[in-house]
Amino acid sequence: MIERIWTSPKKREQLERNWLYRHLDDYLEFRASQGYALATISNSAFHLIRYAAYLHTIGKARLQEIPNWVDDYVTRVNGRTTVQPLSAQGVAD
Repeated sequence: MIERIWTSPKKREQLERNWLYRHLDDYLEFRASQGYALATISNSAFHLIRYAAYLHTIGKARLQEIPNWVDDYVTRVNGRTTVQPLSAQGVAD
């Protein structure tokens, strides 16, 4: 699915190096199979790729860690004060 969204070989090659590439592509394929429009899937892909890059930047590379950092990422994107991940707030992984 990602190859339908980003047609540039250079961009696709860059995305394929991302540790979440296969998972993201599978998820986007699932959304397409559910009848979502390509524009909607593209918008989701953009945000998911940015989130994957953020996770890489902070050194998180396990699927189990992904939910713990959503709030922190959203607050950073929205320019608000950073909140701690759920695990740091005492919520079990």
